[in-house]
Amino acid sequence: GSPLGSSSTHPIYESVSAQTVQGFLVFFLRLLLVIGIMWTPFFLIWMVQVPYFVMGGHLQWFAGAWAHTQGLVSSVVYLHKRDIKAELGAIFACARSRRFQVPGGSRSKVAPTLAPEEAEARGRADEGTSV
Repeated sequence: GSPLGSSSTHPIYESVSAQTVQGFLVFFLRLLLVIGIMWTPFFLIWMVQVPYFVMGGHLQWFAGAWAHTQGLVSSVVYLHKRDIKAELGAIFACARSRRFQVPGGSRSKVAPTLAPEEAEARGRADEGTSV
């Protein structure tokens, strides 16, 4: 039988929602699809083993180069997700607002999660004085 018993479930399984499981499933299936599309041509050519004197090695090189761009393609695929696109937009907006700040002008407030002494030290450091 089951090590957990037939009538009870482990508490960890009760705390994971179906939406979380579906999110993980979609994430990894999308990743596996990209890996499959990018690496299948290489493995097909590798299995056939066409001699170099027939093809000159160009097809093998192209298939290997195509396969190794899988990381870039995975990044682009995930950059099209709404939540990741929104986070990147927030990061770039924050960086843009800091880059165009006028020196000596108003500074953004220190994050409220800092302790008062850390906020004071950070404020002095931002103004160019030593701590």
